[in-house]
Amino acid sequence: MDTGQPDGLTVVVIAGAGARGAYEAGALRKLLPRLSPHGLSSTILLGTSAGAINAALWAGRAADPDLARVGESVKDVWRQIHRRDVFRLNLNATVRLASHVCSDAVRAGGSTLYAALWSHLRAHAGHWPGPASRELERLLEACKPGSSRPVIDAILPCTSALRRAPDLLDTAPLLETARRSVDFEQLNHNVESGKLAGVGFVATSCPMDASGGRSRVFLHTRDGRVPSHTPGSSIDYIATPKLAAEHVLASAAIPGVFPAIHIEQPRQAAGWYTDGGVRLNAPFEPAIRLGATRIVVVTSHAVEYPTPKASLRPKRPSALDTAAQSLHSSMADGLIEDLRALARTNWMVEHQPSDTRGVRKPHGGEYRALEVYTFSPENGTLPSVAAAAAEAIIARSNADADTALLRFFAQLVQGDDGSNELLSYLLFDPLYFEGQFAAVEHDAKSRIRDWHAYA
Repeated sequence: MDTGQPDGLTVVVIAGAGARGAYEAGALRKLLPRLSPHGLSSTILLGTSAGAINAALWAGRAADPDLARVGESVKDVWRQIHRRDVFRLNLNATVRLASHVCSDAVRAGGSTLYAALWSHLRAHAGHWPGPASRELERLLEACKPGSSRPVIDAILPCTSALRRAPDLLDTAPLLETARRSVDFEQLNHNVESGKLAGVGFVATSCPMDASGGRSRVFLHTRDGRVPSHTPGSSIDYIATPKLAAEHVLASAAIPGVFPAIHIEQPRQAAGWYTDGGVRLNAPFEPAIRLGATRIVVVTSHAVEYPTPKASLRPKRPSALDTAAQSLHSSMADGLIEDLRALARTNWMVEHQPSDTRGVRKPHGGEYRALEVYTFSPENGTLPSVAAAAAEAIIARSNADADTALLRFFAQLVQGDDGSNELLSYLLFDPLYFEGQFAAVEHDAKSRIRDWHAYA
């Protein structure tokens, strides 16, 4: 895509990160004023999940020529975010799920035990808030003591309840936070007026017909063009002249935790979507397809594999340990492999004989060398920051439900070295965000020598 800029096109790839997004916000504050001192008119911002949030925050403020001030403004947004600004517990759904699972499990074990539990819950049902209390009353009335159903019949309602589990968390607060923090009308105007070359958010489609999800880049560019579909690719590019909060929310809908989001526009891509990180956590390929001459990758994961360590006390990992490892691999490894592949391509272009230059790709276009810069922490940095922040939050907080839950979760998934991988994605707290900003300052000291090449 020709941007009409003599210096070519810079595409900033901002990876998915959950609560680690504050690190990326701090990194962008350091990078963009140096990379684009004269503004973002030749820059496209591409983000996934928390990266989409950061892309939207920057794109909505792109008319301000003082990018250092923009960066501080974006960091201030993160400083004000708390768990209550991201999600809240759907109490009705929680009561429904817990009642189904507990009552049917007890009924399978014996009517006497069930009768005792039933009486206890009936006695306390009135203490639940309004709708939740009525939901519990209805379920208790429907579950009469003395049932002698087979175990399999008792389990089936539990599976039905579990199918509703994605609704346990309500992300309406995140929608309100996005609308409050980003002027989407101004964001779209910034692209149309040339203050920004473009902005895009990646989400994953959720068809219920066993066809499999696809990565979709909802993209608004100054000239309105988007890359054409590559045969065999699982990535679709959707021209979206009116990006909205729903596109960001869909990109950040962590599967199994946050509910899927329905996108209405553009009509040809309408449907249900979940987190873009499921399939494309770092939109590296879209950056290349957009015609970037320079790619800047901002991620909260290390961009190199860690050095293997010998375990002195090997132990069997728990289910949460393996879940944390799987989450880390799905979010980090793809980008590492993309960077390795690009390094091989750059080497091939640089070293191929002059009479073979201009070799074309299988689906069109020539191989070309790209300038790439990455900003990322070292392996294990943010999980350690999360564990330290959680400890400080617990120590200073009152004995409320939030603190009790945090204490339980922090201890449950803590690593042998004191770090906490899962918590590093889910701890939405200003104290943790300040720790991430401090990590950025530390990392910047070792990277600032490279920035002159991108000025």
